[in-house]
Amino acid sequence: MSTKQKLSFGLTCEITPDMLEYAFSFGSDYFRDPAKVLQDRTGEKERGLGEILTANLYGKVIELGVCEILKNNSGKRFFPDMAVKSEFDYGKPDIVSVKDQDGNKIKLGKFVEIKYSPSNFQWIGLYTSQFEEMKNHVREHYDFTGDENEEIVLIYANIRNKKTGECLSSKNLDDELEDNDSGEEETVNSLTDSEKSNLKKLKNELDELVKERDDITKLPRTLSQKNIPHPLFPNMSLSEAREKNKQRKENIDKQITKKKSFIKNLRYTFQKRKSDLLGIYFKQKKFLPEKFDYFLDISDLEVVIEYVITGAELEQHGKIFAEDEIMPSNQIFFGKGKENKSYEMDDLSNTDNITHEKIIPKKINGTTRIPVENITYKHDFSPHFGDLLCTGDVEFIKQTKDTGSTLFLKCNSDVKVVGDFLGTWEFDKDEIKRIMQENTLPGRNGKPGLKNRSDWFFPKRNFSSIVPDLKKRVKMIAKDI
Repeated sequence: MSTKQKLSFGLTCEITPDMLEYAFSFGSDYFRDPAKVLQDRTGEKERGLGEILTANLYGKVIELGVCEILKNNSGKRFFPDMAVKSEFDYGKPDIVSVKDQDGNKIKLGKFVEIKYSPSNFQWIGLYTSQFEEMKNHVREHYDFTGDENEEIVLIYANIRNKKTGECLSSKNLDDELEDNDSGEEETVNSLTDSEKSNLKKLKNELDELVKERDDITKLPRTLSQKNIPHPLFPNMSLSEAREKNKQRKENIDKQITKKKSFIKNLRYTFQKRKSDLLGIYFKQKKFLPEKFDYFLDISDLEVVIEYVITGAELEQHGKIFAEDEIMPSNQIFFGKGKENKSYEMDDLSNTDNITHEKIIPKKINGTTRIPVENITYKHDFSPHFGDLLCTGDVEFIKQTKDTGSTLFLKCNSDVKVVGDFLGTWEFDKDEIKRIMQENTLPGRNGKPGLKNRSDWFFPKRNFSSIVPDLKKRVKMIAKDI
């Protein structure tokens, strides 16, 4: 290695103008190729130029960024496949060549698949058909003596806004910011002075609305004492005054909701629009008038590697979710409301349409199995998730509705829940959590959404059980490719 070359071990790299230019060129060539299918993945609509360019900007920028990160960790140069082929081969690697520190081309040591990993995606995975094609490619083109799956490396990466620390694809951030102001300081600091001024004005208006609603909420106490006439309700009966007060409160609530939406848009959504890759490219090329200068500079973004596993690890630890199955969420514990607070026992009372019954847990050697077979809300609990075991003093309460049943976990002590597949959760004493399973695919005509092909999947939330040190893994992979 040249004495002038200094390695920078890490998981990120700044996006450069060249990366964006190469990615844009690839998307343009893709769109102009008459053999390329322009339909989206569902096949229901045809994508336009903007959608094609945007999709390839994300995909190719991430591939180029990952190659740069691998270079920083090894000194070697890695080259992604930038040729637009009329017939795409899912069984070919994303890194097609590598050169050593002296610029000499060397044989690829690993089959590398680079995946864009949006933050709202809960799973690491591959189509089962793609996995088989990748294995076939390894058998034909790689020299190995052990498990062919060990030669396959899956790298999942994202694009991050360095100003806010958030990934460009984080769809869940909207609710996080509204609920607990996660990332508030970083996001506000990235606003312009004019935007900060508008944000402050909106917050002051929101405070006034909340105060007005609180005053209205207190009024029924006065009205209930029949202190009519009241200045706000002249010549009204008690029932009329109560109805008007109710309408006033509903109107204020609507204004509060609208104001919160404005604040969220200014604080986050506007920032997200600023980080649009196509807009950033146009700004870089000066294709747009000055009023579009609000797009970020390309140097404000970076590629970050988030997950790296081998094909062998995916096959050993993952599960096949077959075609025509539901695609379950791997987040199965929920609190009450958007703030995700602990439920209270008062929340679990019987009504005409809802019943609750206590399920006595069976404890073996200090461990309790969660009776997930009682979870049937919308659909049965996924058999792929396996057993969930918990330690500590717990109770289970089954809630039954017309649409099925869920469970509540009541923690009479600190509790730890462990699943071989899903990973670990820890809850504090006196917490009550609902256990249920959502379908991540939208349904139609009253029917649940079903998968349109089979996949190998492993939950992101349990990734550290496979790879406890991601930096060490990236450094090792960069050396082996």
